[in-house]
Order: sequence, then C-alpha cells, then structure tokens
Amino acid sequence: MRTKLSAWTEDELLRLLIVAREHNYRHYAMFLIASLHGLRASEVVSLTSGNFADGFLRVARLKGSRATTQPLLESKNELLNEKQVFEKLLKETKEGDCLFPSGWCSAKENRPMTRYGLNFLCQKYGELAGIPKHKRHAHCAKHYTGRKLADAGVSIEKIKLWLGHESVQSSVQYLQCTDEQAAESVQGCF
Repeated sequence: MRTKLSAWTEDELLRLLIVAREHNYRHYAMFLIASLHGLRASEVVSLTSGNFADGFLRVARLKGSRATTQPLLESKNELLNEKQVFEKLLKETKEGDCLFPSGWCSAKENRPMTRYGLNFLCQKYGELAGIPKHKRHAHCAKHYTGRKLADAGVSIEKIKLWLGHESVQSSVQYLQCTDEQAAESVQGCF
C-alpha cells in the first residue's frame, strides 16, 4: 500500500526555516536547499563544497534518479534567498569539506551528518515550529518542492527534471489533491 503524500505548506516551511536559523545557520541551510531542490535527506547530508560552482548546485541523485545541475535560487524573501545563504556558507567551508558535518565528530574529522541526524533535527525544529507530527520528517522537503511546482502550474515534465526523476510516474503524485486542499474545498459545505 502506498503511503499518503505529506508535504509542508509554505507557512510550515517558513516557520521551520526561522526556527532552524535561530538555532544553527547550517541546519537552516540544509532545510532550505532540500526544500528548493527536492533533495532526499541522504542527498542533502552528502553535499560538499565540490557540489557548488558558478552559482549552480550539482547533485548525483540517489535511488536511480538522474543527476541534476540547478541554479542556486534568489528570492526577494531573505529567508528563501538560497544564493546568498550558500555564498556565505561556502566562504566558511574548506575546499572539499562536507557542508553539514556531524555534531558528533571533531572539526578535523569532517564527517557528514547522517540522514538520521537530519530527521532528528526535523523533528526537533518541526515541533518548535508547530508543524504537525506527521510532517516532521525530512522527506517532506522533497514533497514540498513537487507540490509547490505542481500548484504553480509547472509542467509535469519540468517537475520530473527538477526532481531528478527517471520516470514521469514518480512525479505524477504531486498532481494529486492533498488532505489540506480537500479540507479547504469542503469548508462551508455542511
């Protein structure tokens, strides 16, 4: 049985980013890049300075997905201005070092955080941000991206390419109605 799609709303994402930024700038950057590029937890934590060049992010996607090369996005909303965030972060990171090191190792070791660590942070910051419990996991970032693009009217083929999906069937799920959208439509009917 297929699990129900859980995607953050725009408001939930913004609250999560604010809370994460208040606690740790790199944690905030992790959630930001995951949400704008639809990255899996394992893809986010494996990023190094080598994944970035000339204002672009290059990611070897996992689970049989295609590698992607995407521009770092700019936004009038300072919280979502990814290009500015990563310019700052990359200046603070040594060449070849992981961007999101584990808090359990010394700075010399420079081992990346695990996907479990990222999910732990998602639970912690999600609770502080008032995000419903069923949405306190990092994969909601990928679903947020797909839903955001679908709701904006981006073609399914472009969503497929942005998310690195090999098959359009993986992208079709983002065209389905969410529980929140159904509830909003039903409000006032009874």
